Amino acid sequence: MSDALRDDDASRVLLEAAATASDFTAWQGAVFEVLETVGYDVAFVKILPPAGAFASRGFEAAVLARTRARWSVYERELMPVTRAAQRDGVATDDEVLGPARRRLAYHRDLVEPQRGTSSLYAHLAVGGREVGGLLLGRSGSAFNATDLARVRRWIAPLSLGAAAMAWGAPSNDGRATPAVTAREGEVLRLVQLGYTNPEIARSLGSSPNTVRNQVSSLLRKLGATTRAELVGLTVRP
Repeated sequence: MSDALRDDDASRVLLEAAATASDFTAWQGAVFEVLETVGYDVAFVKILPPAGAFASRGFEAAVLARTRARWSVYERELMPVTRAAQRDGVATDDEVLGPARRRLAYHRDLVEPQRGTSSLYAHLAVGGREVGGLLLGRSGSAFNATDLARVRRWIAPLSLGAAAMAWGAPSNDGRATPAVTAREGEVLRLVQLGYTNPEIARSLGSSPNTVRNQVSSLLRKLGATTRAELVGLTVRP
């Protein structure tokens, strides 16, 4: 199976998870499964408030506890990496920070105990609004340009899932923010593939008016103002 086909399959899995997952646990399970095709030793995915959820794979309990206690310190040290990811979708610490990263607390506390070689950060955002982040760590070979390109292709469905998890959570007043429905997820995937509303209607067995309403609902829910924004769920600098 070619990398391109695997990536298409991965995008479909992530989109289906974004549209159908009923909770964060189900969604992050699909995310970690897809990311295993890239290869990692540790992984961390976070969703911004109001959901404020996170999950990890491969971290030792003591290391993860230290991460929570000193996260504000690590965030400051990793700011150049996160800014690069905001600009390009993904970035790695070895590329952005170079050998200087070995002097940082995050490297001493987190990377070295896991025998890490390279860390990859992905910035998840919809319509310019950050909804979450993803961190992968690897020992042995570093993340290369091919790895970054593959993860970058998954930014849109990953961002959609993060948005569905964050915005579908109860707000402070107890009311739930509307989540993307399964049918809206199907419509979104076809929009991303370049289908027009009449073509989407024929594909799904509905009417162009129904599709137009569904696209309008997606624009509203995902904070996009144009169809072009919706197509890529763009991650803007």
